[in-house]
Amino acid sequence: VMKWCLRVKLIENWRNFSELLLSTGDRPIVEDSRKDSYWGATRQENDTLNGQNVLGRLLMELRKKLQEDSDALRSVQPLKIPNFCLLGEPIPIVIFPPQQDAVLVGTDDEEPAQRAFL
Repeated sequence: VMKWCLRVKLIENWRNFSELLLSTGDRPIVEDSRKDSYWGATRQENDTLNGQNVLGRLLMELRKKLQEDSDALRSVQPLKIPNFCLLGEPIPIVIFPPQQDAVLVGTDDEEPAQRAFL
């Protein structure tokens, strides 16, 4: 789900987020956290960072895809999770550039790929 969220965040903030990710080059990205050693890494007494850094790893993976084929990141399908909704509504395909005045057409029994924006 976090990988999906990062992809959507990229689409919704394409220019700023892609520039920021690309500006890191090939350097490691670490979520410097005060309390979360799963998503980030916590600073130790000797100033080293210790943790799984899952968020940082996902950001580095997204950066690599952005460097290799940014066009492949310009849409993201909803996850195939039962009841994956936002405010009780099915989540549509997210497309760049964001469709500010888009209206989703299609029925609940159609596959997401069959729906379209007008």
